[in-house]
Amino acid sequence: MATKQIGKKTLTIVGLLTPILLIALFLLFPVFSVLISSVVDDSGFTFSYLASVFADPFYYKLFAFTLSQAILSTAISLLIGIPIGYLFGKYEFKGRKFLLTIFTVPFVLPSVLVGMGFLGIFGEQNALGSQLFIIVLAHAFYNIPLVVHYLSAYYQNFDREIIDAAKTSGSKGLHLFLRVYLPLFLPPILTASLLTFIFCFLSFGIIIIIGNFRTLETQIFAEFRSGETNIAAALAVLQLLVILAIIFVYLFNIRKRTQEEKTMTTSSKPREKFLIKQFFSKKANLLIAFAFIFGIVLEIAPLISILVRSFWDPQNSIFTLNNFKTIFLLETNNYVGVSIPRTLLNTLLFALGATLLATFLAVITVAALGRQRYQKRTISYELMTYIPISISSLTLSLGILQTFINSSFFSNYPWIFIIISQGLLGYPFVTRALLNGLSTIDPELIDSAKTLGANWFYKLKKIYLPLLLPAFVAGVAFAFGLSIGEFTTANFFYLNNSSIATLTVALYQLRSVRQFGPSNAVGALLLIISYAAFFILETLGAREKTSTKI
Repeated sequence: MATKQIGKKTLTIVGLLTPILLIALFLLFPVFSVLISSVVDDSGFTFSYLASVFADPFYYKLFAFTLSQAILSTAISLLIGIPIGYLFGKYEFKGRKFLLTIFTVPFVLPSVLVGMGFLGIFGEQNALGSQLFIIVLAHAFYNIPLVVHYLSAYYQNFDREIIDAAKTSGSKGLHLFLRVYLPLFLPPILTASLLTFIFCFLSFGIIIIIGNFRTLETQIFAEFRSGETNIAAALAVLQLLVILAIIFVYLFNIRKRTQEEKTMTTSSKPREKFLIKQFFSKKANLLIAFAFIFGIVLEIAPLISILVRSFWDPQNSIFTLNNFKTIFLLETNNYVGVSIPRTLLNTLLFALGATLLATFLAVITVAALGRQRYQKRTISYELMTYIPISISSLTLSLGILQTFINSSFFSNYPWIFIIISQGLLGYPFVTRALLNGLSTIDPELIDSAKTLGANWFYKLKKIYLPLLLPAFVAGVAFAFGLSIGEFTTANFFYLNNSSIATLTVALYQLRSVRQFGPSNAVGALLLIISYAAFFILETLGAREKTSTKI
């Protein structure tokens, strides 16, 4: 018994310390080196840079625009995504899987690819007002699938007897919505809102591809490029504080609700058969239908634009394979520095390595936290798992370059830093997927197995693995997709070593020199990889079986 306890404590210590060490060395330390520049310069300690940021009206306007576009993008994503998520979660109908595919693939699409797709629709030159409109639409395209995924999965797994009891008690209409549905679905709505807001607030690829606007993220980049590292660091401090505050409020709210009530069930409920006449007999469902049609058009149009333009020759007004011949036949692309097949190989290898790292860290973290995640002693550690998504990729990239640029190890093995940084980005998503899958397992099931004398291997094989596999695969697939589409970190490392270019970097470099045909062909390649990742996920059956709320 003593040996068993020692082994369990050792696992807990290793499981908790390993992610902490990696996050501290390759995330916190580099970011700290950047942030320290906000209060330290050649003359010593100073608050002058922070003071100048808070005193300059330009930065207030910059922050106001960053915040407002993130809020607007989040609101549009929720407004369209919630009705669609409700529809997919409640009803079964022909073509459902195909239609749900349309709202799943954007999970793994690179932001620069999304921006390019919308520019293909609206044109390269736009007024500032229309650029803001395109930015919001592009953010909505990217984040509506998050809302749909979380809402539909949650609806299928929550305890519907609560709704039935409310209806039996006479609750209906607005009262049923405000007093029953809204409180019950607040967790996935908050989850989707948090992720959407963070992605929009820290958006870099979409902003830099589409518009002439500047957000905090793009301004940090501009300040560093112009040599104003101290001002850039001060802006990074402001950005980080905003994100951490929002995450803390979210965690507090979710933990409080989870302790107060349990509305999830271990097994999913069958969906209702979709009957057209019955559905449209309610006028409110017309709004759901409108949101669904709008969402379908929004998700399909940019993808069609990319595919069509990848084959289109505007000079001769014909469809041709020349764009693909150009990117595949050249041994070295002069605009990228390496061949496109090499960037394809880099993309896949980096994504595989990052996903394996994220999975390893997540598994040992969940094994250490277990079902004790809601005890007070785990609050600070659970908050730590959010650090990788609360720190912008831009700030992290600059920190890594600033910290390790003079290291011979960095010069010889830059790909290791890419894998680690991308792995840390995917780590929270795999961790949250597993923890949320764990929370849906009925504790009585574990207690019964323990009472019957089941050992840890039996419980792992017969209970945990079967019930957590869908959540595990969903988290891993999402981490892999994030790595495939990661642009900021890869681009910054590419500036120092062109041999590590990825497909997203190649796409951006080709567009920057107005090689639109080849860049669209690279975009088509990214679409193919994204769809391949989705079909693997579909084959493993993870999408329908888990609520992967963060």
